[in-house]
Amino acid sequence: VIAGRFDRNPPLYYEMRARRVKEEVAREPNRLDLYDDLAVAYDRLGQSDKAIAWMERKRQLLGQLPEDAPGRRDVLYRYYANIGTFYAHRWIGNGGDL
Repeated sequence: VIAGRFDRNPPLYYEMRARRVKEEVAREPNRLDLYDDLAVAYDRLGQSDKAIAWMERKRQLLGQLPEDAPGRRDVLYRYYANIGTFYAHRWIGNGGDL
């Protein structure tokens, strides 16, 4: 709270979200936004390795995205912003030190 961050939702919320979004990904594997949603749920649960793994799956799909695809820059931005955050959270969680 002192640093300005506090969870608004309990872990159960993110567990339920992860289950729901995994089912959505199974139905619509090309919806790139779902990968971000799922990875964020895992990151909020303190499972940064799973979050990173789901973002790597998204990266594989990004390789198939045409250069002139609408919204491509936004999708790439979200990928890099999220995966960088997940790597930082993992580093901190593992006792990272400057």
